[in-house]
Amino acid sequence: MAIDVTTPVYEGPFDLLLHLILREQVDLYEISLATIVEAYLDEIERIDALDLDVATGFLLIAATLVELKARRLLPGPDDIDLDDELALWEARDLLLGR
Repeated sequence: MAIDVTTPVYEGPFDLLLHLILREQVDLYEISLATIVEAYLDEIERIDALDLDVATGFLLIAATLVELKARRLLPGPDDIDLDDELALWEARDLLLGR
């Protein structure tokens, strides 16, 4: 089950959205996380059986988006370069994949 989301600035697969945000091809500030969650809940209601792998993947990506957005909106002691941030997320993904 691929979850597609539609927002004013992005339309397509949910898993691609995080990649585009990290590559700065989609502006994180322009994405409504509520819209994304609503699309996911609509998809869950539509299907007969929940695929736990898909649900887990969605929750991981959604949590990552919330953390990224919160970190960029709130003042921090030091700003991290987006490339460095991407490297940290890729390292995290490798650890989670084990």
